[in-house]
Amino acid sequence: MIRDGIDVSQYQGIIDWETVKRYVDFVIIRAGYGQDIPGQDDPLFKRNADECTRLGIPFGVYLYSYAQ
Repeated sequence: MIRDGIDVSQYQGIIDWETVKRYVDFVIIRAGYGQDIPGQDDPLFKRNADECTRLGIPFGVYLYSYAQ
């Protein structure tokens, strides 16, 4: 079974989630990067997660890492 999903972060800007819902089965949302400090949180994470929740779009989250 193939599912269509997208990976989003602040770099996609303000997303029209009503439109996106018609084309995707799931979303992966970046929560931030680097360390767990406020300056590295994705500023659109909460909005993106809230919109997916509101519209019933399944989503997962990730923290971009610089681990070696």
